[in-house]
Amino acid sequence: MKTKTFFSAAAIALSLSAFTTFSTAEKDVLGTWKLDEASIPQMVDGIITKAVAAAPDAEDKIKESKGEIVELVKSLQVTYKADGTYESASTQGLKHGKWVLTDKNHNIQITKADGTTRKDSILELTASKFKLLNRELKVTTLYVRP
Repeated sequence: MKTKTFFSAAAIALSLSAFTTFSTAEKDVLGTWKLDEASIPQMVDGIITKAVAAAPDAEDKIKESKGEIVELVKSLQVTYKADGTYESASTQGLKHGKWVLTDKNHNIQITKADGTTRKDSILELTASKFKLLNRELKVTTLYVRP
C-alpha cells in the first residue's frame, strides 16, 4: 500500500512540474500588443532621429519618408508567447525573435532573429497596459491590447 501511495504521489508531482509557472508580470506580457495612438509620434520621431544619426547624408530622404514610417508604426503588433518567443507584424511583414524579463521584471530583453539584443525598461505592466522606455530610440511608449 505504501508503495502504491508513493508512486501515486510521485506521478502527481512529476505531472505538476511539467507545467511552467509564470510570475504575474510574465502572464501580463503574454499576448498581442499595439502602440497606443498617443505613442505613435514619439516612436516615429525616435526612428527618424536614429536613422538620421546612422546616415546623416540621407536626412532629407529619411524625413520625406515620414508618412511611410507613420504607417509602419501604426501597423505594428507584437505578440509575446509563453515559450519565450515573439512575433512582430507590420507593413514590412513578420519578424521573429526571443524575449525574457530581466532584473526582477524591471526590464525586457529582446533578441532579434539576427542575434542583436535590446533591453528596454518596463515602466508599467498590467494585463491591459505595457509602458516601456525604449532605450534604443530613447522614447517612452505605451502599448495596449488591440
